[in-house]
Amino acid sequence: MLARFWGNLQLHPFKLTRDPCDKRALIVYQAEQREAWHQAINEPGGAWDISVIEETILLETRDRLYRSDRLRIDRERDAKDAERDARDREREARATRNGRQPHGARQLPPGPRSRAARPDV
Repeated sequence: MLARFWGNLQLHPFKLTRDPCDKRALIVYQAEQREAWHQAINEPGGAWDISVIEETILLETRDRLYRSDRLRIDRERDAKDAERDARDREREARATRNGRQPHGARQLPPGPRSRAARPDV
C-alpha cells in the first residue's frame, strides 16, 4: 500500500508541473496524509487505503499553501512600505527643523494681491 502511495505521488501531475506551489502541495500532502494514516492504524476503524490520492484534500492543501505564501509576501511588502514611509517622515521632519522645505514639497508662487492690499488702488 505504501509503495503504491509513493508511486502515485511520483506519477501525479503536480509532480511534473513548473509551479513550485503545486510541488510543495504534493510534499505537504504526502507528509500530512502519511502521519494521519499512521495514527489511524491504531484506531477502531483502522487506516484507509493511502495509495489513493484524495484530489480534494490535495487541492485544499495547495490553496492553504498559496494563501499563506500570499500573506507572507503581503506582510513583507507592507513592512517595506512602512519603513519607507517612516524614512520619508523623518526626512521631512529634519528638513522642517532645519528651515528647509521637505523633499517633494513645492513652493507655490504668491497669489495675486487683493485690491485692498494694493497700494496703487
